[in-house]
Amino acid sequence: MSESTSTVLKVFAALVSPKAATQYICAAVALVLFWGLINQKLADIGAPSEHISLVALLLSAGIGSLVGAVIYFFANAAYGYVSKHFLEKALKKKESVAAAERVESKRKADEKFIENFQKAFSHFYYWTKEELRQLLAGERCLDALDKSVVELFKADYIQKVVSVSNGRAVYAINPLIRDYVEKYWKEKIASDTLEFFKDLNYQKKRAIEIMQLRDEVFKGPIEKEFIEKLSALTPFFMKQGEDAEGFTLCLYDPYYTVLSERLGLEFFDETYISYSWVDNAAEKGS
Repeated sequence: MSESTSTVLKVFAALVSPKAATQYICAAVALVLFWGLINQKLADIGAPSEHISLVALLLSAGIGSLVGAVIYFFANAAYGYVSKHFLEKALKKKESVAAAERVESKRKADEKFIENFQKAFSHFYYWTKEELRQLLAGERCLDALDKSVVELFKADYIQKVVSVSNGRAVYAINPLIRDYVEKYWKEKIASDTLEFFKDLNYQKKRAIEIMQLRDEVFKGPIEKEFIEKLSALTPFFMKQGEDAEGFTLCLYDPYYTVLSERLGLEFFDETYISYSWVDNAAEKGS
């Protein structure tokens, strides 16, 4: 293998990085540009002729190598800056897309949740709907073992704020269903009130009379027909806790407040009605 071939192979073997390649290129350019100039300057200052070529070679290669290192440094810094900029931009775009996807996913999940709630709500018992209505006013302490509370909590329609003690906890309505429940009750109360006062018949007037706040609670007599048609007064007046001896006539919010404000009267929220009072009651028409 010739000396020149061996030298070329050694050069290629040294090209292991962009920095080395840059330095070699600059060294070659420096040799081409400054070889003659350096030779002349060395001859002018009286350098030994046998060493001029070697010194010129070393100076040209050294200058080229230094220039190459400087060029590589700035080029590498610029590349790093540009790469970092585009990488950060790409990451921000990726994060933005991921965030938008999460928001959209949550929106769809919330819409499905509300849709399922609305379907279920129409099948709730009155007192389950009433439980949700009361939570519209704020957090309430409820019996955590109550069946209605358990089902509402399990479905995430109400959320536990904090456990208290003895099987009780503070609950709040899920914000996702708040607007729907509020709208439902507002429309229902308005509709029920309109229907109740549209025909203030004897049955309704009698119920108002029985429940009106006085020094002594109502103790009869009571008309049989009034008891038989009591269901027509729902939801203003409701029969609760019925047994063989009687029942409790109830007037609860929001209808308590409606009657009190419309009629300017105060009421008992509960009055016991005994079936024994019916025997002595005079029959009345409705």
